[in-house]
Amino acid sequence: MDWTIIVTIVTICATVANVKKKSWSFILYIVTDVVWFVVDYRAGLYGQAIFVCRLYCHSFLGVV
Repeated sequence: MDWTIIVTIVTICATVANVKKKSWSFILYIVTDVVWFVVDYRAGLYGQAIFVCRLYCHSFLGVV
């Protein structure tokens, strides 16, 4: 199984947890955002990587 499928499943779980108002969902978001940043950066998708950085900042603010 491709590991990006696992990251996608974790992201979906974070979304479900966020809908249920679970604060730990933002921790999952942070982890998955970092993984997607690395994937995008290594693929040369720098614009997408910067966008994911913005999402990371939003997730971090959700934790604080």
